[in-house]
Amino acid sequence: MEEYIRRAGIVQEAFRNQLNRKSLRYNWHTAEVTVLEGVFARGDRKVGKVLEEAYRLGCIYDAWDEYFDYDKWLQAFENTGIDMDFYNLRKRELDEIFPWDFINCGVTKSFLIREWKNAMEGNVTPNCRAKCSGCGAKQVTEEVSALKARIKFRKNGVMKFIGHLDIMRYFQKAIRRAEIPIAFTSGYSPHMIMSFANPLGVGLTSDGEYFDIELTESIASKEAVRRLNEQMVDGMEIVSFVQIPDDKKSKGMSIVAGADYLSSVKNGSLPEDLAEKLEAFLCAE
Repeated sequence: MEEYIRRAGIVQEAFRNQLNRKSLRYNWHTAEVTVLEGVFARGDRKVGKVLEEAYRLGCIYDAWDEYFDYDKWLQAFENTGIDMDFYNLRKRELDEIFPWDFINCGVTKSFLIREWKNAMEGNVTPNCRAKCSGCGAKQVTEEVSALKARIKFRKNGVMKFIGHLDIMRYFQKAIRRAEIPIAFTSGYSPHMIMSFANPLGVGLTSDGEYFDIELTESIASKEAVRRLNEQMVDGMEIVSFVQIPDDKKSKGMSIVAGADYLSSVKNGSLPEDLAEKLEAFLCAE
């Protein structure tokens, strides 16, 4: 950690000494957060025990600096017997099997090893548009005839507190686990082709939200619903999965023009001026 802080200080000082320093901006994380990021970026399933133990110790809102407690994280590693240096500091051999090797990102491991060796020798890889280097991505980025499907899901319970971006990431992982034949974009960094309708605010449950995906091959609706629901957690349910025409006008963002809201009152009584308050609220900008 001391070495990281020293190097970050060198870079920061170098930025300050630049003539155009006003147009330069250098951001860096705190050393403690960076150490944890290193562990979880390189870690295997064993570090899941650390996450659970840290949660039990009270590490919940640690993305906010005022709630981050590094001592609790150190205690979690000690309680579970996990050594951070094993994941952060040791040298990896080229024939080591990594925890993420089962993920197919389109680029082969042999290419990554070859690129690492080139980097160590100072060799430059040609631009892909000039010469194919055989990374393996071509098999992923080849154009295919894609189909479109619209998925309807409902959300309740604790899942109502999950924000839209995290919901998107959740479905990306669920679709992978369910082995839905989703299509990917072409280019250097392929990602799933998904389009969500207007999201609800945090704290609201729903009986129907929608998002569209593109498929590389057809799949039966009932089978897709079954596979996806097997991957859902409590509070999430896939209601329907239907294939739709390949029409740009029918994108998920354009099909939802509004929403019906149902509000419950705990004490069973409503204020007499409720209608006036609702009218004023709806008229407000």
